[in-house]
Amino acid sequence: SGIIQPRAEVRTENQLVTILTSTVTTKQNVGPGGLVVSGIRDKEKISRYQVRIDEVKRIPGTFGEAIRGIETLPGVNAPPTFGNFTIRGANPNANLILVDDLPIGYLYHIFPLNSVLHNDFIKSFDLYNGVFPVQYGNATGGVVSMETIDDVKKFGGHSNVSLWSSNALFKGPTSAAGGYWIGAARYSYMERTLRQFIPAEISPPRYWDYQFKLKFQLTQDQSLYFYLLGSKDVFAANVRPKPSWDPTAEPDPIFIGANVNLERAYNTTAIRHVWTPTARLENKITLLDFRNYSYIRGQLGSIRVNQTRETGYTGIREELLYELLPEHILVSGGAELRVFNYRFTGETISQIDPTNPAPNPYNTTNPDFETIPVSDRSTKAYNSAWLQAKARWKGLEFRPGVRYEYFAPVRQAVVDPRATLSYTFETKTSLMAAAGTFHRVPDAETYSQTSGNPNLKMEKARHYGAGIEQAFSNYSIKIEGFRHYYYDLVVEDGYIVTQIKPNNDLINTLKSPEKTADRFVLRPQGRDNSPLLYNQRLNYSNDGTGYSEGVEVFLKKTLKPNEKGIYGWISYTNMRARRNDHQYTISRDFAKTNVVSADERRIASQLYDNAKETYASFDRTHIANVIVGWKPDEEWQIGFRWRYLTSIPVTPIVGDDGGQFSNNGRNIYNPVYSEDRFSKRLAPYHRLDVRIDKFFNYEWGYTNLYFEALNIYLRQNQDGESWSSARPYSRT
Repeated sequence: SGIIQPRAEVRTENQLVTILTSTVTTKQNVGPGGLVVSGIRDKEKISRYQVRIDEVKRIPGTFGEAIRGIETLPGVNAPPTFGNFTIRGANPNANLILVDDLPIGYLYHIFPLNSVLHNDFIKSFDLYNGVFPVQYGNATGGVVSMETIDDVKKFGGHSNVSLWSSNALFKGPTSAAGGYWIGAARYSYMERTLRQFIPAEISPPRYWDYQFKLKFQLTQDQSLYFYLLGSKDVFAANVRPKPSWDPTAEPDPIFIGANVNLERAYNTTAIRHVWTPTARLENKITLLDFRNYSYIRGQLGSIRVNQTRETGYTGIREELLYELLPEHILVSGGAELRVFNYRFTGETISQIDPTNPAPNPYNTTNPDFETIPVSDRSTKAYNSAWLQAKARWKGLEFRPGVRYEYFAPVRQAVVDPRATLSYTFETKTSLMAAAGTFHRVPDAETYSQTSGNPNLKMEKARHYGAGIEQAFSNYSIKIEGFRHYYYDLVVEDGYIVTQIKPNNDLINTLKSPEKTADRFVLRPQGRDNSPLLYNQRLNYSNDGTGYSEGVEVFLKKTLKPNEKGIYGWISYTNMRARRNDHQYTISRDFAKTNVVSADERRIASQLYDNAKETYASFDRTHIANVIVGWKPDEEWQIGFRWRYLTSIPVTPIVGDDGGQFSNNGRNIYNPVYSEDRFSKRLAPYHRLDVRIDKFFNYEWGYTNLYFEALNIYLRQNQDGESWSSARPYSRT
C-alpha cells in the first residue's frame, strides 16, 4: 500500500559536516592537538564504504533515521520493512556496531522506526563488510563504526516531533580552548497518541534513549572525553480468549491465552584520554563499563519462559599509533583487558528436536518443548591485543596485522592474521586485495552451565576479497568480489549430551549464608535433587558450517554539504549464502513405518551425517538500491529511493497435521513443511519512495518541513509466507 507521512523538524543551528568521501590526498593538515592528518593515516580502501550523515538523513523511506542509510550500501541485506540486517551472508548476530569505538547493546528500538541514536549526534559512519582492521574483534560478519561530532563552536540544538516519539539534541562549548558538551534524548508516547489504532491485547511499546558526550581540552596536546550512552524498551501483550465464532474476527487460535512481557536495556559509560605529544604519535586510553540487560516472561501453550539475562564487561583499552617513517610507515597497536560479567537466571525454553520445522506448543502427547531452570553467574577475563603496520611507497600500500583474543568462559585463545594490499595509479585507479581470519564469542545463553554447552568454541570465519576502484572528479565506482567461509557455527543440537555434570539446580548450603541441615537444597523450579546428572542434553554444538560469495558494485556522486546539485549512489549486490547445520534427520516416509528411539537417533547422528547444504534463511540473490538527491537551491531538496530485493528462500508448506490438538476449544492446524528446506522463492520485492523537503531559513536557524510518499506505484509486495492455524491447508 502507499503511505503519505508528513513530519517537521526545527533546528537552531545550521550544522555542516566537513568530512568528505572524495579521494584523499597526502597533503598534510594540522588537526586538533597538533596532530598531522596525512595520507598515511587514511583508512582501508577495500571492503569499506563511508557515508556522511547529511547524505543519508533525508533518504526517503527511512522515517528520518539516518542510520538506516547503512541498509542502502553494498553487501547489506536488510528486511523490506524493519529488522536486523546481515552483511555479506554472515549471520545477523555476527556483526559489530560501535560508536566512537564504544559498544552499544542494539541499534533499533522494539518499535523499529526509531534507532537508539540521535541523527545529529553522529558525524559519519564506516561500513566494513569484508576484511576489517585488527583493532576490531568479536565479529565474523562486518563492522559498523560510527563517529560522533567533535567540533562545537556555539550553543545550538535540534528537536523533532512525530506521532510516536520526540527527540532533542543540544550542544555548546565549555571553553575557548575546544571543550564542549553534547546531550541528546528520545522519549516515546504512542500509548497516548496511537492507542486507538493498536489492538487492546497489546500494550504499545515504550522506549527511550540518551547520549551524552563531554570534552575537556586539558592542554594543547591532551584531551579528556566522557561518554554516557543508553536505551531502554518495554513491551507487553496478553491475548485474552474472546470467542466470537467468527474466524475473521478472532486471533489465530495458537495465540489465544498467550502473554509476553519484555524489557531490554543497555548502558555504556566511558572515560577516554587522548594524548598527541608530537605530530607523529597518538595515544588513547579508555576506561569503560558496558551493560546489556534483558528480561522476558511469557507463555504460549507448553512454552513457558521467565528469565533475566545480563551481559557486559568492565575494561581498559590502550591504543598507540606512531608514524615510524613519515608518509611511508605507520605502526599501530593496542590491548584491551576486560572483566566479562554474565548473569542468567529463571527459566528458559528448549526445542527437543531442532530438526522439526513446525514444533507445536500444544502437543500434549509428545511435547516438542521443555522448560529448563537456569542459574548462571560468571565473572571471567576477556582479553585481546593487536598490532598492525602500514607501509606505503608511491601508489603501493600494504597493511599486515594480527589480533590475539582470549575468552575465559569457553577457555579458548585465538590468533587472527589479516592483511590488505592495494596499488593506486596516477589515473586514480586502485587495485585491491585482502584476506583475514576472524572469531566471535558465542551468545552467552548457548554456553550456559545449566541450559547450554559450556564446551562451545568461538565461531570462526575466513574472508577473501579483491576489487577495483576508479575515482574521477566527484564520481567514484568500485567493484569487489568476495568469498567468506564460516566454521564452528553454533547451532541447536538435539543429539549432543554430556555423560556427567554437576547439578546446578542444587544450592551448596555450605557456601550459602543461609545454613540448613541438608548439604544441598533444590533451587525453586529445580527438577532433580541428585548431586550429579547423567546423559544430559547440551542443546548446542559447533557443528554449523557455511560460506557466502558474491560481487558488489557501488557508483557514487558526492556533493559537499552546502553544495547545490545532484548527488546519490547506486549499489548492487549479487550474492549467495549457504549453510549446513550437520544435524541428522529422518525422512517422513521412514518415520511412518519405523519407530526410532532417541538413543538410536543419537547413535545414528554420530555415524551418519545426512544433512543437506541449503540456502541461508536470509539469503537474497539480488539486492539493489538507487538513491538520488537533488538540491536546486537553499530552500528545496527532492529525494528518490528505489529498492529491489530477491525474495528470501522459504520452505514450502505441503499440508497440515489434521488439527490433532486444540486450544480454548479451537482446533490448531499445524503446518507440514516440505523436506526440501528453503527450496522456494516468492516474487521479488521492489518499491519507489519519494521525499520533498522545504527549508525556511532564519537568523536563528531554520525550519525543515518535509513529506514522504512510500511505495508510490502501490506494488503489492510479499516477503515470506504466513500460516493461519485456524483452518486446514489449502492450495487456493
